Amino acid sequence: MLITSCKKEDIITSPQKSKFEKLEIYLKIAGEEHNKGLDFVFNNIKKEIENNNLNIKDSTETINFTISNVKTFIVKNDNEFIRKNSDMVIPKMYNFIKEWHNDRNDTSYKHFLWLAEFEDSLTDKQKSLLVILENAINNDSLDLDGTLKVFENVRKKVYSECSEEEQFYVLAAIEIGVHSLTYWHDNYTKWFNLFNESNKAPDFSWKEVGKEDIKGAIGGAVAVGVESVVAGPPGWAAGAATVLGCGLGTSAMDAVGQLLDSLW
Repeated sequence: MLITSCKKEDIITSPQKSKFEKLEIYLKIAGEEHNKGLDFVFNNIKKEIENNNLNIKDSTETINFTISNVKTFIVKNDNEFIRKNSDMVIPKMYNFIKEWHNDRNDTSYKHFLWLAEFEDSLTDKQKSLLVILENAINNDSLDLDGTLKVFENVRKKVYSECSEEEQFYVLAAIEIGVHSLTYWHDNYTKWFNLFNESNKAPDFSWKEVGKEDIKGAIGGAVAVGVESVVAGPPGWAAGAATVLGCGLGTSAMDAVGQLLDSLW
């Protein structure tokens, strides 16, 4: 069983235990698979460019190829709980990406880490904690370590300040955010160089991509709903898989979009 095979140290401990504690194991795996998925997309784009099978100056072709690879990664994932939930995850991912894209084009509403239509799906406590994450990302004086320290401090607040029903959405944002910010901090240069042959400095924000990942994670959490998560392990698996799908989808799309913009 996936849960029982995890190492004891993988379980997040805190003074106040949550019945969602084992859910965090699923979310941790989702975060790890999120980063593997980004490398999967990168390697396939790189291979197609080298074989002259992908014209990266054709934005429609490149975006379609990107999201197709995200879908393949989820459907064929090595983790059974992700693969088995793919029939549910993929439609939710596509639907969220559509909502996310529309939100990006709506300049009348720019609200932190969640889409406008999710305003009523989040409690005031959840929003207050997400604002702390947002401020850390927007703070240019915070490097990766400083940003992640804020995320871990918020994780502690989740246990002490949130009801069990509130925890899932914020924990999803934290877990995907920690993995995403680490990945893009360490890898944004190789992605930039893949799309640019010049020697100019990367015009690419690892924090901004991480922010969009978190939006995806929250979108996935809202899409699956806390009701299914409180039902127990099957809901935990479905919730984590959906968080992965939406987070990875928006991450790859935002990164490629930024990089395509840098071509012109």
